Amino acid sequence: MGYNIYSSPVTDAKAWLSLENKKPQICQESGHLKNLTTEKDRITGFSISTPGLFYDFSRQRINKSIMDSLIDLAKEREVRPFFKKMSNGEIVNTTENLPAEHIAIRANFCDLPNTDEARLSSKARGDLLKAISFSKEIRNGSRKSSTGEIFTDVVVIGIGGSHLGTAFVASALKDFSDREIRLHFLSNVDYSGFADITEIIHPSTTLWIVISKSFTTSEVACNAWIAWNYMAESVPDPSMHFVAISASEKAAQSTSPKFSCVFSMPEGVGGRYSVTSTAGILPLSIYIGFENVSKLLKGAHEMDIHASESPEEKNMPLIAALIGLWNNCFLKYPAQGIIPYSNRLSLLHSHIQQLYMESCGKSVTGNGKNLDIPSGVIIIGDTGTNAQHSFFQLMHQGRPFPVEFIGIAKPLHEQKIKGLFGIPNHHELWINMIAQAEALACGRESDDPAKRCPGNRPSSIIVLDSITPEDIGKLLSFYEAKTVYEAFLSGYNPFDQFGVETGKIIASGLRQKIVSNDKCRDEVRGITAFYLDKIVSN
Repeated sequence: MGYNIYSSPVTDAKAWLSLENKKPQICQESGHLKNLTTEKDRITGFSISTPGLFYDFSRQRINKSIMDSLIDLAKEREVRPFFKKMSNGEIVNTTENLPAEHIAIRANFCDLPNTDEARLSSKARGDLLKAISFSKEIRNGSRKSSTGEIFTDVVVIGIGGSHLGTAFVASALKDFSDREIRLHFLSNVDYSGFADITEIIHPSTTLWIVISKSFTTSEVACNAWIAWNYMAESVPDPSMHFVAISASEKAAQSTSPKFSCVFSMPEGVGGRYSVTSTAGILPLSIYIGFENVSKLLKGAHEMDIHASESPEEKNMPLIAALIGLWNNCFLKYPAQGIIPYSNRLSLLHSHIQQLYMESCGKSVTGNGKNLDIPSGVIIIGDTGTNAQHSFFQLMHQGRPFPVEFIGIAKPLHEQKIKGLFGIPNHHELWINMIAQAEALACGRESDDPAKRCPGNRPSSIIVLDSITPEDIGKLLSFYEAKTVYEAFLSGYNPFDQFGVETGKIIASGLRQKIVSNDKCRDEVRGITAFYLDKIVSN
Protein backbone atom coordinates (compact mmCIF):
# COMPACT_ATOMS: atom_id res chain seq x y z
CA MET A 1 0.00 0.00 0.00
CA GLY A 2 3.05 2.24 -0.06
CA TYR A 3 3.80 4.64 2.78
CA ASN A 4 1.83 3.76 5.92
CA ILE A 5 1.27 6.56 8.43
CA TYR A 6 0.71 3.99 11.18
CA SER A 7 4.18 2.44 10.93
CA SER A 8 6.26 5.61 11.26
CA PRO A 9 6.19 7.77 14.46
CA VAL A 10 5.38 11.40 13.74
CA THR A 11 8.23 12.42 16.04
CA ASP A 12 10.68 10.88 13.56
CA ALA A 13 9.66 13.41 10.89
CA LYS A 14 12.22 16.10 10.04
CA ALA A 15 9.45 18.70 10.16
CA TRP A 16 8.66 17.70 13.76
CA LEU A 17 12.19 18.62 14.86
CA SER A 18 11.89 21.86 12.90
CA LEU A 19 8.69 22.71 14.81
CA GLU A 20 10.36 21.97 18.14
CA ASN A 21 13.16 24.37 17.20
CA LYS A 22 10.68 27.06 16.15
CA LYS A 23 8.46 26.89 19.23
CA PRO A 24 10.61 29.45 21.16
CA GLN A 25 9.84 32.04 18.44
CA ILE A 26 6.19 32.10 19.34
CA CYS A 27 6.86 32.21 23.10
CA GLN A 28 8.68 35.54 22.87
CA GLU A 29 6.94 38.91 23.26
CA SER A 30 7.07 39.41 19.48
CA GLY A 31 5.01 36.23 19.18
CA HIS A 32 2.17 37.57 21.35
CA LEU A 33 -1.10 37.63 19.42
CA LYS A 34 -1.50 41.36 20.03
CA ASN A 35 1.58 41.75 17.81
CA LEU A 36 0.91 38.96 15.32
CA THR A 37 -2.60 40.22 14.55
CA THR A 38 -1.28 43.66 13.52
CA GLU A 39 0.91 42.21 10.77
CA LYS A 40 0.08 43.46 7.29
CA ASP A 41 -2.25 41.13 5.37
CA ARG A 42 -2.44 38.75 8.35
CA ILE A 43 -6.03 37.77 7.53
CA THR A 44 -5.16 37.13 3.88
CA GLY A 45 -2.24 34.85 4.67
CA PHE A 46 -3.98 32.97 7.46
CA SER A 47 -7.43 32.15 6.09
CA ILE A 48 -8.99 29.79 3.56
CA SER A 49 -12.26 30.22 1.69
CA THR A 50 -14.40 27.61 -0.04
CA PRO A 51 -17.95 28.08 -1.40
CA GLY A 52 -20.21 28.35 1.65
CA LEU A 53 -17.43 28.24 4.25
CA PHE A 54 -14.66 30.58 5.42
CA TYR A 55 -11.92 29.57 7.87
CA ASP A 56 -9.91 32.29 9.61
CA PHE A 57 -6.94 31.15 11.68
CA SER A 58 -5.22 34.55 11.88
CA ARG A 59 -5.59 34.60 15.68
CA GLN A 60 -3.72 31.31 16.16
CA ARG A 61 -0.27 31.38 17.74
CA ILE A 62 1.61 30.65 14.53
CA ASN A 63 3.75 32.65 12.15
CA LYS A 64 4.61 31.98 8.53
CA SER A 65 7.73 30.01 9.43
CA ILE A 66 5.79 27.70 11.74
CA MET A 67 3.00 27.35 9.19
CA ASP A 68 5.52 26.32 6.55
CA SER A 69 6.91 23.61 8.85
CA LEU A 70 3.41 22.36 9.63
CA ILE A 71 2.70 22.02 5.92
CA ASP A 72 6.05 20.26 5.49
CA LEU A 73 4.95 17.83 8.21
CA ALA A 74 1.72 17.05 6.32
CA LYS A 75 3.68 16.42 3.13
CA GLU A 76 6.33 14.32 4.87
CA ARG A 77 3.64 12.23 6.56
CA GLU A 78 1.79 11.84 3.22
CA VAL A 79 -1.55 12.25 4.97
CA ARG A 80 -3.37 13.57 1.93
CA PRO A 81 -2.58 10.47 -0.18
CA PHE A 82 -3.62 8.34 2.80
CA PHE A 83 -6.88 10.30 3.02
CA LYS A 84 -7.47 9.51 -0.66
CA LYS A 85 -6.91 5.81 0.03
CA MET A 86 -9.58 6.04 2.72
CA SER A 87 -11.94 7.81 0.29
CA ASN A 88 -11.36 5.08 -2.29
CA GLY A 89 -12.41 2.32 0.10
CA GLU A 90 -9.02 0.89 1.08
CA ILE A 91 -8.68 -0.56 4.57
CA VAL A 92 -7.53 2.15 6.97
CA ASN A 93 -9.21 0.81 10.12
CA THR A 94 -6.40 -1.64 10.76
CA THR A 95 -7.50 -2.97 14.17
CA GLU A 96 -10.88 -4.07 12.80
CA ASN A 97 -9.66 -4.76 9.24
CA LEU A 98 -12.30 -2.48 7.71
CA PRO A 99 -12.50 0.46 5.30
CA ALA A 100 -14.06 3.77 6.38
CA GLU A 101 -17.02 4.18 4.04
CA HIS A 102 -18.72 7.39 5.16
CA ILE A 103 -17.28 9.36 2.24
CA ALA A 104 -18.22 6.67 -0.30
CA ILE A 105 -21.86 6.82 0.78
CA ARG A 106 -22.04 10.54 0.13
CA ALA A 107 -20.31 10.18 -3.23
CA ASN A 108 -22.86 7.63 -4.39
CA PHE A 109 -25.83 9.87 -3.69
CA CYS A 110 -24.60 12.88 -5.59
CA ASP A 111 -24.76 13.48 -9.32
CA LEU A 112 -21.48 11.79 -10.17
CA PRO A 113 -20.15 9.76 -13.09
CA ASN A 114 -21.10 6.09 -12.96
CA THR A 115 -17.47 5.16 -12.32
CA ASP A 116 -17.83 6.42 -8.75
CA GLU A 117 -20.54 3.86 -8.02
CA ALA A 118 -17.82 1.26 -7.46
CA ARG A 119 -16.96 2.94 -4.16
CA LEU A 120 -19.98 1.32 -2.54
CA SER A 121 -21.38 -2.16 -3.02
CA SER A 122 -24.64 -2.60 -4.90
CA LYS A 123 -26.19 -4.04 -1.74
CA ALA A 124 -25.25 -0.98 0.34
CA ARG A 125 -26.59 1.30 -2.38
CA GLY A 126 -29.81 -0.72 -2.52
CA ASP A 127 -30.24 -0.56 1.25
CA LEU A 128 -30.02 3.23 1.18
CA LEU A 129 -32.52 3.47 -1.67
CA LYS A 130 -34.86 1.26 0.37
CA ALA A 131 -34.58 3.67 3.33
CA ILE A 132 -35.28 6.67 1.13
CA SER A 133 -38.33 5.00 -0.37
CA PHE A 134 -39.61 4.15 3.12
CA SER A 135 -39.18 7.77 4.28
CA LYS A 136 -41.22 9.01 1.35
CA GLU A 137 -44.02 6.57 2.17
CA ILE A 138 -44.14 7.87 5.74
CA ARG A 139 -44.18 11.50 4.59
CA ASN A 140 -46.86 11.07 1.91
CA GLY A 141 -49.02 8.93 4.18
CA SER A 142 -49.09 5.82 1.99
CA ARG A 143 -47.50 3.79 4.81
CA LYS A 144 -49.82 3.97 7.78
CA SER A 145 -49.82 2.77 11.35
CA SER A 146 -51.53 -0.39 12.58
CA THR A 147 -54.65 1.68 13.29
CA GLY A 148 -54.73 3.04 9.74
CA GLU A 149 -53.53 6.51 10.75
CA ILE A 150 -50.77 8.73 9.38
CA PHE A 151 -47.62 8.83 11.49
CA THR A 152 -47.12 12.12 13.32
CA ASP A 153 -44.20 11.28 15.61
CA VAL A 154 -40.92 9.45 15.07
CA VAL A 155 -38.80 8.36 18.03
CA VAL A 156 -35.18 7.40 17.35
CA ILE A 157 -33.81 4.94 19.91
CA GLY A 158 -30.03 5.08 19.73
CA ILE A 159 -27.05 6.33 21.67
CA GLY A 160 -23.70 7.91 20.84
CA GLY A 161 -23.13 7.94 17.10
CA SER A 162 -26.65 6.67 16.49
CA HIS A 163 -28.01 9.79 18.14
CA LEU A 164 -25.69 12.80 18.45
CA GLY A 165 -24.94 13.60 14.82
CA THR A 166 -28.50 13.11 13.61
CA ALA A 167 -29.90 15.09 16.53
CA PHE A 168 -27.54 17.95 15.67
CA VAL A 169 -28.58 18.01 12.01
CA ALA A 170 -32.28 17.77 12.89
CA SER A 171 -31.95 20.70 15.26
CA ALA A 172 -29.89 22.75 12.82
CA LEU A 173 -32.34 22.18 9.94
CA LYS A 174 -35.54 22.51 11.94
CA ASP A 175 -36.65 25.33 9.63
CA PHE A 176 -36.66 22.88 6.70
CA SER A 177 -39.10 20.47 8.36
CA ASP A 178 -42.79 20.70 7.49
CA ARG A 179 -43.66 20.49 11.22
CA GLU A 180 -46.27 17.80 10.51
CA ILE A 181 -43.92 15.08 11.74
CA ARG A 182 -42.12 15.55 15.03
CA LEU A 183 -38.74 13.90 15.62
CA HIS A 184 -37.67 12.75 19.10
CA PHE A 185 -34.56 11.02 20.42
CA LEU A 186 -34.41 8.47 23.23
CA SER A 187 -30.80 7.79 24.17
CA ASN A 188 -30.29 7.69 27.92
CA VAL A 189 -31.38 4.50 29.65
CA ASP A 190 -32.83 6.61 32.49
CA TYR A 191 -36.56 5.77 32.47
CA SER A 192 -37.50 9.44 32.92
CA GLY A 193 -36.45 10.08 29.29
CA PHE A 194 -38.95 7.49 28.11
CA ALA A 195 -41.60 8.92 30.41
CA ASP A 196 -41.07 12.42 29.00
CA ILE A 197 -41.53 11.20 25.43
CA THR A 198 -44.67 9.21 26.16
CA GLU A 199 -46.25 12.32 27.64
CA ILE A 200 -46.21 14.07 24.26
CA ILE A 201 -46.75 11.28 21.70
CA HIS A 202 -49.79 9.21 20.82
CA PRO A 203 -49.01 5.49 20.39
CA SER A 204 -51.29 4.96 17.37
CA THR A 205 -49.40 7.55 15.29
CA THR A 206 -45.83 6.92 16.50
CA LEU A 207 -43.01 5.20 14.61
CA TRP A 208 -39.98 3.92 16.53
CA ILE A 209 -36.61 3.66 14.76
CA VAL A 210 -34.17 1.48 16.71
CA ILE A 211 -30.55 2.07 15.67
CA SER A 212 -27.67 -0.12 16.76
CA LYS A 213 -24.79 -1.23 14.59
CA SER A 214 -24.36 -4.58 16.34
CA PHE A 215 -27.55 -4.72 18.43
CA THR A 216 -25.44 -5.46 21.50
CA THR A 217 -25.69 -2.00 23.11
CA SER A 218 -27.51 -2.48 26.42
CA GLU A 219 -29.02 1.02 26.61
CA VAL A 220 -30.61 0.65 23.17
CA ALA A 221 -31.90 -2.84 24.03
CA CYS A 222 -33.43 -1.62 27.31
CA ASN A 223 -35.19 1.33 25.69
CA ALA A 224 -36.41 -0.75 22.74
CA TRP A 225 -37.84 -3.32 25.18
CA ILE A 226 -39.87 -0.81 27.19
CA ALA A 227 -41.02 0.93 24.00
CA TRP A 228 -42.23 -2.38 22.58
CA ASN A 229 -44.18 -3.26 25.71
CA TYR A 230 -45.67 0.24 25.85
CA MET A 231 -46.87 -0.08 22.26
CA ALA A 232 -48.09 -3.67 22.71
CA GLU A 233 -50.56 -2.38 25.29
CA SER A 234 -51.83 0.37 22.98
CA VAL A 235 -51.97 -0.75 19.31
CA PRO A 236 -53.20 -3.91 17.54
CA ASP A 237 -49.88 -4.68 15.77
CA PRO A 238 -46.84 -3.01 17.37
CA SER A 239 -44.48 -4.44 14.74
CA MET A 240 -45.95 -1.99 12.21
CA HIS A 241 -44.62 0.80 14.43
CA PHE A 242 -41.05 -0.48 14.69
CA VAL A 243 -38.15 -0.48 12.22
CA ALA A 244 -34.47 -1.13 12.84
CA ILE A 245 -31.16 0.04 11.38
CA SER A 246 -28.18 -2.25 11.91
CA ALA A 247 -25.07 -3.68 10.30
CA SER A 248 -26.41 -7.09 11.36
CA GLU A 249 -29.94 -7.86 10.18
CA LYS A 250 -29.78 -11.24 11.91
CA ALA A 251 -28.97 -9.62 15.27
CA ALA A 252 -31.79 -7.08 14.85
CA GLN A 253 -34.34 -9.77 14.03
CA SER A 254 -33.35 -11.83 17.08
CA THR A 255 -34.22 -9.11 19.62
CA SER A 256 -37.46 -8.66 21.51
CA PRO A 257 -39.18 -6.00 19.33
CA LYS A 258 -40.47 -7.36 16.05
CA PHE A 259 -39.58 -5.04 13.21
CA SER A 260 -41.64 -4.45 10.07
CA CYS A 261 -38.43 -3.42 8.27
CA VAL A 262 -34.73 -3.76 8.97
CA PHE A 263 -32.42 -1.36 7.13
CA SER A 264 -28.72 -2.09 6.78
CA MET A 265 -25.79 0.20 7.36
CA PRO A 266 -22.32 -0.72 6.10
CA GLU A 267 -19.99 -2.40 8.59
CA GLY A 268 -17.32 0.09 7.53
CA VAL A 269 -19.20 3.13 8.83
CA GLY A 270 -18.49 3.95 12.47
CA GLY A 271 -21.31 5.38 14.56
CA ARG A 272 -19.77 8.83 14.92
CA TYR A 273 -19.37 9.03 11.13
CA SER A 274 -22.85 7.67 10.40
CA VAL A 275 -24.95 10.82 10.02
CA THR A 276 -24.88 10.46 6.25
CA SER A 277 -25.47 6.69 6.33
CA THR A 278 -28.83 4.97 6.73
CA ALA A 279 -28.65 5.74 10.47
CA GLY A 280 -29.09 9.44 9.73
CA ILE A 281 -30.61 9.43 6.26
CA LEU A 282 -33.76 7.53 7.29
CA PRO A 283 -34.90 9.67 10.25
CA LEU A 284 -33.75 12.91 8.63
CA SER A 285 -35.50 12.10 5.35
CA ILE A 286 -38.72 11.55 7.28
CA TYR A 287 -38.23 14.82 9.16
CA ILE A 288 -37.02 17.24 6.49
CA GLY A 289 -37.59 15.26 3.28
CA PHE A 290 -34.99 13.50 1.16
CA GLU A 291 -34.78 16.53 -1.15
CA ASN A 292 -33.14 18.41 1.71
CA VAL A 293 -31.12 15.38 2.83
CA SER A 294 -29.73 15.07 -0.70
CA LYS A 295 -28.55 18.68 -0.42
CA LEU A 296 -26.92 17.82 2.90
CA LEU A 297 -25.11 14.93 1.19
CA LYS A 298 -24.11 17.18 -1.70
CA GLY A 299 -22.62 19.78 0.65
CA ALA A 300 -20.71 17.10 2.56
CA HIS A 301 -19.45 15.59 -0.68
CA GLU A 302 -18.18 18.96 -1.90
CA MET A 303 -16.14 19.32 1.29
CA ASP A 304 -14.94 15.71 0.90
CA ILE A 305 -13.56 16.61 -2.53
CA HIS A 306 -11.90 19.72 -1.13
CA ALA A 307 -10.36 17.70 1.74
CA SER A 308 -9.05 15.06 -0.66
CA GLU A 309 -7.96 17.16 -3.64
CA SER A 310 -6.84 20.56 -2.34
CA PRO A 311 -3.08 21.07 -1.86
CA GLU A 312 -1.86 21.10 1.72
CA GLU A 313 -1.54 24.87 2.05
CA LYS A 314 -5.13 25.44 0.82
CA ASN A 315 -6.75 22.42 2.45
CA MET A 316 -9.16 23.74 5.10
CA PRO A 317 -9.62 20.65 7.34
CA LEU A 318 -5.97 19.67 7.01
CA ILE A 319 -4.79 23.13 8.10
CA ALA A 320 -7.25 22.98 11.01
CA ALA A 321 -5.85 19.56 11.98
CA LEU A 322 -2.25 20.83 11.79
CA ILE A 323 -3.14 23.75 14.06
CA GLY A 324 -4.84 21.32 16.44
CA LEU A 325 -1.70 19.19 16.54
CA TRP A 326 0.46 22.28 17.13
CA ASN A 327 -1.76 23.50 19.96
CA ASN A 328 -1.91 20.07 21.59
CA CYS A 329 1.61 18.72 21.25
CA PHE A 330 3.74 21.86 21.18
CA LEU A 331 1.80 24.57 23.04
CA LYS A 332 0.32 21.94 25.43
CA TYR A 333 -3.24 23.21 25.47
CA PRO A 334 -5.49 20.57 27.10
CA ALA A 335 -8.84 21.52 25.57
CA GLN A 336 -10.63 22.99 22.56
CA GLY A 337 -13.75 25.17 22.62
CA ILE A 338 -16.52 24.92 20.02
CA ILE A 339 -18.70 28.05 20.22
CA PRO A 340 -21.35 28.55 17.51
CA TYR A 341 -23.11 31.91 17.56
CA SER A 342 -26.42 30.39 16.52
CA ASN A 343 -29.15 28.62 18.48
CA ARG A 344 -29.69 26.28 15.55
CA LEU A 345 -26.16 24.93 16.10
CA SER A 346 -26.67 24.38 19.82
CA LEU A 347 -26.04 20.60 19.56
CA LEU A 348 -22.91 20.90 17.42
CA HIS A 349 -20.42 20.67 20.29
CA SER A 350 -22.06 17.48 21.59
CA HIS A 351 -21.61 15.83 18.20
CA ILE A 352 -18.01 17.07 17.89
CA GLN A 353 -17.24 15.85 21.42
CA GLN A 354 -18.01 12.29 20.40
CA LEU A 355 -16.62 12.54 16.87
CA TYR A 356 -13.28 13.94 18.02
CA MET A 357 -12.78 12.48 21.49
CA GLU A 358 -13.78 8.95 20.50
CA SER A 359 -11.61 9.16 17.37
CA CYS A 360 -8.58 10.86 18.88
CA GLY A 361 -8.57 9.54 22.44
CA LYS A 362 -6.01 6.81 21.73
CA SER A 363 -2.90 5.44 23.42
CA VAL A 364 -1.36 3.40 20.61
CA THR A 365 -0.57 3.84 16.95
CA GLY A 366 -2.55 2.16 14.20
CA ASN A 367 -0.15 -0.80 14.32
CA GLY A 368 -0.25 -1.23 18.10
CA LYS A 369 2.86 0.68 19.22
CA ASN A 370 2.67 3.02 22.22
CA LEU A 371 2.11 6.66 21.24
CA ASP A 372 4.89 9.02 22.26
CA ILE A 373 2.77 12.19 21.92
CA PRO A 374 -0.47 13.38 23.57
CA SER A 375 -3.54 12.21 21.67
CA GLY A 376 -6.64 14.35 21.58
CA VAL A 377 -7.89 17.20 23.74
CA ILE A 378 -11.06 17.81 25.75
CA ILE A 379 -13.88 19.37 23.71
CA ILE A 380 -16.02 21.91 25.55
CA GLY A 381 -18.75 24.00 24.02
CA ASP A 382 -22.01 25.91 24.12
CA THR A 383 -23.71 28.57 22.03
CA GLY A 384 -22.62 32.18 22.01
CA THR A 385 -23.59 34.39 23.72
CA ASN A 386 -24.68 31.91 26.44
CA ALA A 387 -21.13 30.59 26.84
CA GLN A 388 -19.83 34.12 27.49
CA HIS A 389 -21.81 34.11 30.73
CA SER A 390 -20.75 30.58 31.62
CA PHE A 391 -17.12 29.49 31.17
CA PHE A 392 -15.50 32.38 29.27
CA GLN A 393 -14.14 33.77 32.54
CA LEU A 394 -11.77 30.79 32.67
CA MET A 395 -10.79 31.37 29.05
CA HIS A 396 -9.88 35.02 29.63
CA GLN A 397 -8.11 34.90 33.00
CA GLY A 398 -7.81 31.26 34.01
CA ARG A 399 -6.33 28.25 32.25
CA PRO A 400 -6.28 29.02 28.50
CA PHE A 401 -7.36 26.81 25.61
CA PRO A 402 -8.02 27.47 21.91
CA VAL A 403 -11.52 28.22 20.65
CA GLU A 404 -13.31 27.80 17.34
CA PHE A 405 -16.00 30.42 16.93
CA ILE A 406 -18.67 29.74 14.32
CA GLY A 407 -20.67 32.59 12.81
CA ILE A 408 -23.52 32.65 10.30
CA ALA A 409 -23.29 35.30 7.59
CA LYS A 410 -26.98 35.34 6.57
CA PRO A 411 -29.64 34.70 9.20
CA LEU A 412 -32.59 32.49 8.26
CA HIS A 413 -35.13 34.58 10.13
CA GLU A 414 -35.99 38.15 9.33
CA GLN A 415 -36.16 40.32 12.46
CA LYS A 416 -39.34 42.41 12.25
CA ILE A 417 -38.87 44.19 15.58
CA LYS A 418 -36.11 46.78 15.75
CA GLY A 419 -33.26 45.86 18.08
CA LEU A 420 -32.71 47.65 21.39
CA PHE A 421 -29.55 49.41 20.21
CA GLY A 422 -30.83 50.08 16.71
CA ILE A 423 -29.21 46.98 15.23
CA PRO A 424 -30.69 43.50 14.58
CA ASN A 425 -30.02 40.71 17.06
CA HIS A 426 -27.98 38.98 14.36
CA HIS A 427 -25.56 41.93 14.38
CA GLU A 428 -25.47 41.71 18.18
CA LEU A 429 -24.32 38.10 17.87
CA TRP A 430 -21.60 39.10 15.45
CA ILE A 431 -20.18 41.99 17.46
CA ASN A 432 -20.03 39.73 20.52
CA MET A 433 -18.20 37.00 18.61
CA ILE A 434 -15.71 39.48 17.12
CA ALA A 435 -15.17 41.13 20.50
CA GLN A 436 -14.50 37.82 22.24
CA ALA A 437 -11.95 36.75 19.63
CA GLU A 438 -10.21 40.13 19.90
CA ALA A 439 -10.24 40.10 23.72
CA LEU A 440 -8.78 36.60 23.88
CA ALA A 441 -6.00 37.56 21.47
CA CYS A 442 -5.05 41.02 22.73
CA GLY A 443 -6.11 40.96 26.36
CA ARG A 444 -6.70 44.00 28.53
CA GLU A 445 -4.31 46.27 30.39
CA SER A 446 -5.39 47.68 33.76
CA ASP A 447 -3.86 49.18 36.87
CA ASP A 448 -6.12 46.82 38.79
CA PRO A 449 -4.60 43.31 38.62
CA ALA A 450 -8.04 41.73 39.05
CA LYS A 451 -9.18 43.34 35.80
CA ARG A 452 -6.07 42.56 33.79
CA CYS A 453 -6.38 39.94 31.02
CA PRO A 454 -3.13 38.55 29.57
CA GLY A 455 -4.47 37.81 26.09
CA ASN A 456 -2.38 35.66 23.75
CA ARG A 457 -5.19 33.07 23.78
CA PRO A 458 -5.71 31.55 20.35
CA SER A 459 -8.94 31.23 18.41
CA SER A 460 -10.22 30.60 14.90
CA ILE A 461 -13.42 31.79 13.24
CA ILE A 462 -15.47 29.63 10.89
CA VAL A 463 -18.14 31.44 8.88
CA LEU A 464 -21.03 29.63 7.21
CA ASP A 465 -22.91 31.48 4.50
CA SER A 466 -26.18 30.41 6.09
CA ILE A 467 -27.82 27.47 7.83
CA THR A 468 -28.90 25.47 4.80
CA PRO A 469 -28.67 21.71 4.22
CA GLU A 470 -25.66 22.26 1.94
CA ASP A 471 -23.81 24.40 4.48
CA ILE A 472 -24.52 22.00 7.35
CA GLY A 473 -23.25 19.14 5.15
CA LYS A 474 -20.03 21.05 4.55
CA LEU A 475 -19.61 21.75 8.26
CA LEU A 476 -20.14 18.06 9.12
CA SER A 477 -17.59 16.93 6.54
CA PHE A 478 -15.12 19.64 7.64
CA TYR A 479 -15.08 18.36 11.21
CA GLU A 480 -14.92 14.72 10.13
CA ALA A 481 -11.97 15.40 7.82
CA LYS A 482 -10.23 17.56 10.44
CA THR A 483 -10.55 14.76 12.97
CA VAL A 484 -9.29 12.09 10.56
CA TYR A 485 -6.39 14.25 9.42
CA GLU A 486 -5.27 14.91 13.00
CA ALA A 487 -5.31 11.16 13.68
CA PHE A 488 -3.40 10.37 10.47
CA LEU A 489 -0.81 13.06 11.26
CA SER A 490 -0.32 11.56 14.73
CA GLY A 491 -0.34 7.95 13.50
CA TYR A 492 -3.33 6.46 15.32
CA ASN A 493 -6.51 4.84 14.04
CA PRO A 494 -9.54 7.20 14.29
CA PHE A 495 -12.09 4.48 13.52
CA ASP A 496 -12.00 2.09 16.50
CA GLN A 497 -13.15 2.72 20.08
CA PHE A 498 -12.02 -0.15 22.28
CA GLY A 499 -11.81 2.08 25.35
CA VAL A 500 -15.59 2.46 25.28
CA GLU A 501 -16.00 -1.31 25.46
CA THR A 502 -14.14 -1.72 28.77
CA GLY A 503 -16.94 -0.28 30.88
CA LYS A 504 -19.52 -2.23 28.89
CA ILE A 505 -17.75 -5.51 29.70
CA ILE A 506 -17.65 -4.72 33.43
CA ALA A 507 -21.31 -3.60 33.39
CA SER A 508 -22.31 -6.87 31.75
CA GLY A 509 -20.67 -8.85 34.54
CA LEU A 510 -22.32 -6.76 37.26
CA ARG A 511 -25.70 -7.12 35.59
CA GLN A 512 -25.35 -10.89 35.69
CA LYS A 513 -24.57 -10.79 39.41
CA ILE A 514 -27.78 -8.88 40.11
CA VAL A 515 -29.86 -11.12 37.84
CA SER A 516 -28.43 -14.25 39.47
CA ASN A 517 -29.44 -13.00 42.94
CA ASP A 518 -25.89 -12.32 44.06
CA LYS A 519 -24.67 -15.93 43.83
CA CYS A 520 -21.17 -14.77 42.93
CA ARG A 521 -20.98 -11.67 45.13
CA ASP A 522 -17.84 -12.89 46.91
CA GLU A 523 -15.93 -12.20 43.70
CA VAL A 524 -16.88 -8.52 43.71
CA ARG A 525 -14.33 -6.07 45.10
CA GLY A 526 -15.16 -4.05 48.20
CA ILE A 527 -16.12 -0.68 46.74
CA THR A 528 -18.11 -2.22 43.89
CA ALA A 529 -19.90 -4.51 46.35
CA PHE A 530 -20.83 -1.44 48.42
CA TYR A 531 -22.63 0.11 45.45
CA LEU A 532 -24.25 -3.15 44.39
CA ASP A 533 -25.77 -3.33 47.89
CA LYS A 534 -27.23 0.14 47.36
CA ILE A 535 -28.80 -0.92 44.07
CA VAL A 536 -30.42 -4.13 45.25
CA SER A 537 -31.65 -2.61 48.52
CA ASN A 538 -33.78 0.01 46.72
